[in-house]
Amino acid sequence: MRLKTIIAAASALLLLTVPLFMWPRGDEVPPKQPNFVRLTGRWDCVEVLDGEYRVCNNIWGSGAGVGEQVLDVDPAGTYFKVVKTTHRSNNVAAYPFIYKGCHWGHCTRNSPLPIKVRDLRSSKSSWRIDVRDVDGTWNAAYDIWFSPRGASSPEGGAELMIWVNRGGGAMPAGRKVSTVEIAGLTWDVYYANLSWNYVAFASRVALESVELDLKAFIDEAVRMGYIDPEWYLDAVEAGFEIWSGGNGLTTLSFTVAVEKD
Repeated sequence: MRLKTIIAAASALLLLTVPLFMWPRGDEVPPKQPNFVRLTGRWDCVEVLDGEYRVCNNIWGSGAGVGEQVLDVDPAGTYFKVVKTTHRSNNVAAYPFIYKGCHWGHCTRNSPLPIKVRDLRSSKSSWRIDVRDVDGTWNAAYDIWFSPRGASSPEGGAELMIWVNRGGGAMPAGRKVSTVEIAGLTWDVYYANLSWNYVAFASRVALESVELDLKAFIDEAVRMGYIDPEWYLDAVEAGFEIWSGGNGLTTLSFTVAVEKD
């Protein structure tokens, strides 16, 4: 009995003196991985893969419900993860994304963009994401920008989105105008007239890994009259529009290769 008492006392003392690992609460930011870059500012961006791509936090929304957002980025690859958001908005609060091309005057290295749409031979892209157990209202979507003058404001140009996944009842802007088959999948097409043409192709099935030639979507938008072949393709972006929630949204890898005739 005396030995058991001593062992019990020692065990209790050990529990008191050794700190227990605690998972961070929902409003806390988890520890950053070594060598990762953490983005916290509204417009924070970082070059990755020696400038071949760029990742941006991009909290562009305004008004009630737009909160904090923290992004962890691997500068040696194309991985990035939303590790914290406090958004609770009825509209899009943010679009953390990775891109190749020119975004508001910031152009990535070794990119052929901008190029005229009529000169585009192919725009092949792969994108792998992890959206398991992510709550809130959000999408995972390409955002492809076109302008009349090249690497300029999209006003008078076009924005082409490709929605590959979504949660919480997120819907594209505008109204549904068509349904098309591209890359063996069915896509509902939405259109809105902003100060540019907004076109969104929304997959009817949730996807977490895609390999697409984006030119097929561009050609369809040209055929429908939403993109002028004399306009310039400025940037190919991929990321997550977030209305609310969104903690854990992750890009595992992303590539895009643009070729011109």
